[in-house]
Amino acid sequence: MALQSNLQFVSTFFLISVICVLSLEFRYHSQDELEQLLYGFAENVREPLKANVYSIGKSNKGRDLLVFELTAVQNDIEVVPNIQLTANIHGNEPPGREILLHFIEYLISNYDKNERIRWLLETTRIHILPCLNPDGWSIAEIGDCSGIVGRLNHNDFDLNRNFPNFVPGEEEVIQMETEAIMQWNRNISFVLAGDLHAGAIVTIYPFHRVTKTEYGYDSESSITPDDKTFEHLAIVYARNNDVMYQQTIFCDNETFPEGITRGSSWYYFLGGMQDYNYMEHGTMGLTFEISCCKYPLEKNLSDIWEENKKSLIMFCCEANRGVTAHVTDSTTDEPISRANATILGIDKVLHTNEDGRIWKILPPGKYHLRVEAEGYETVQNTFIVYNEDEEFPNLTKLEIAMNRF
Repeated sequence: MALQSNLQFVSTFFLISVICVLSLEFRYHSQDELEQLLYGFAENVREPLKANVYSIGKSNKGRDLLVFELTAVQNDIEVVPNIQLTANIHGNEPPGREILLHFIEYLISNYDKNERIRWLLETTRIHILPCLNPDGWSIAEIGDCSGIVGRLNHNDFDLNRNFPNFVPGEEEVIQMETEAIMQWNRNISFVLAGDLHAGAIVTIYPFHRVTKTEYGYDSESSITPDDKTFEHLAIVYARNNDVMYQQTIFCDNETFPEGITRGSSWYYFLGGMQDYNYMEHGTMGLTFEISCCKYPLEKNLSDIWEENKKSLIMFCCEANRGVTAHVTDSTTDEPISRANATILGIDKVLHTNEDGRIWKILPPGKYHLRVEAEGYETVQNTFIVYNEDEEFPNLTKLEIAMNRF
């Protein structure tokens, strides 16, 4: 009888924990609650879903920067695109941290119910870091729509101005949080990234930076080699958010046609995360400004979630649009890392990772890929990115064997 009673208690406790984790309130959760939720989500995930919670480092005050990883990929050997979603790099802009918690909940609870969610999780790995600046968030004030309290980290640095893209002679001290992000991006080959902000309603794509010349600023320097693809990704996010796309709400009387803008067309700055990650790693990173008020009241969170839910889903689907190439030694079949890969006509060099792989988001079309590696003959490969299904894109997969001299 005692054993039966204990089993009933355990079963009841488990059921309650699942219900609690998968019935997330629309409110701001403390940092401790956020961490408990991430671990709770992971513990309650059931096969074929697989979840993992890991830390990429700590804030200046010793708080863990926790990431929730989710996938339904069944073959661990199979390599799929990695997606990075982050929020709260400015501590006083916290709606994104709650939106990402709800996104995790939505993905888990809808895997068995929604064909698109199932396909997305079976073809990607999604890494979600809800809070990049827990120290700043801890002192920010709810309802503060335009202030700066909590924007900076504990050392009074703006983390989104702290990445290595400084004016010569004006270099900043790289912060612990910044270094953690940089190392994270060195460890994982992210093909697509989105960073949630607040203070406007618009999707922003690189570059925010421009080059200063003796005659002023060179506007052409703010256009990336992948400008058209960035514009496409921005449109995908914005058009699935009616408020953003139709510009039904104006923040400070600002308007953005179709709800998107190149960063420098709005305002320019150096040291931004998305610019750095693209320049250094080729990651297609965008910024989503999701609320006019930086720290909106809790009663507004459900509306912000509904406005951005589909946008997040459709944006993540884009990780499967384009090409992935596996570069190996033709004799040993061993992967070749740090090979230089270039799509002809797009002046952006990608480097193969330790597994000899690259990813590149591309619109439909015919392309030529050139791969160069020290000690090997250069290889050029022609391939096609198809457009058979606009909403369920399919990666073109290449196997490239290189011959030694």
